[in-house]
Amino acid sequence: MKLTPISLVTSIAIASIYVGTNLHAVTATVATLPSAYLISLSEDASLTPVQKNGKWGYINSATGQMTKFIYDEAGSFYEGLGKVKIGTKYGFVNLAGKQAIPVKYDEAYYFDNGIAQVKLNEKYGFIDRTGKVVIPIKYDEAETFSSKEQKLALVKRQDKYGFIDRTGKEVIPLKFSSATAFYDQDLTWVSIDNKYGYIDKSGKQAIALQFDEAQSFFEGTARVKIGEKWGYIDRNGKQFIRPQYEEVEDFKFGLAIVKLNGKSIYIDKNAKVIWNGEGAR
Repeated sequence: MKLTPISLVTSIAIASIYVGTNLHAVTATVATLPSAYLISLSEDASLTPVQKNGKWGYINSATGQMTKFIYDEAGSFYEGLGKVKIGTKYGFVNLAGKQAIPVKYDEAYYFDNGIAQVKLNEKYGFIDRTGKVVIPIKYDEAETFSSKEQKLALVKRQDKYGFIDRTGKEVIPLKFSSATAFYDQDLTWVSIDNKYGYIDKSGKQAIALQFDEAQSFFEGTARVKIGEKWGYIDRNGKQFIRPQYEEVEDFKFGLAIVKLNGKSIYIDKNAKVIWNGEGAR
């Protein structure tokens, strides 16, 4: 992709610059902006997305040279690649402003630890930085590997959920009716035939499938439902507050809001009412 000298461009929108300590999106004459203001939000700061006449391109913050303005969207760079969009399709450019991965995907996410999630023909998979498909594009739904510590991603195929690792291996079989990602937890809820429980990262059933609904752990507790009532369990599956409430929220700083007989109250982890709307008990 040919770079255009900055002196040929009169006015563009700077996608991400700092003015003092505040982030602004502005339209300005590039030649009048101090180079210190052309700071990209990307991990790789060589190219910054800019806009002209409704189209996006990139400016080299060191040389002032610019790419052609041919994109409908242009994103910041992560791991040396920037996500771009033409029409309804996504691809990636490199730090030279050249197309590195074809603009052909229906959706694309930023690279993290060498791989990025993409969507093609209503299916999800993962590619590496060369554009090679490293995890087959065959899943109906897929979570991203959102951090270096996240070793497993939740996927769905043929109405069943399971978990894959970064090599694409299905380490926890796709057998669940519903599930949620582990994120930074070592337990996550799953369901089969409308009964909920919890598994660990090896796929072992840590808490039996026994609840009518279940939520993720927070502050060492999780909300669970039996019949029409909600209560709380600990990480061993013990119901330390029996299901008795119409609605419940997560514990935060040792307190939770629950609804009992149509009235919202605050309780502690011993189910003691701390505030009932009229004063402490």
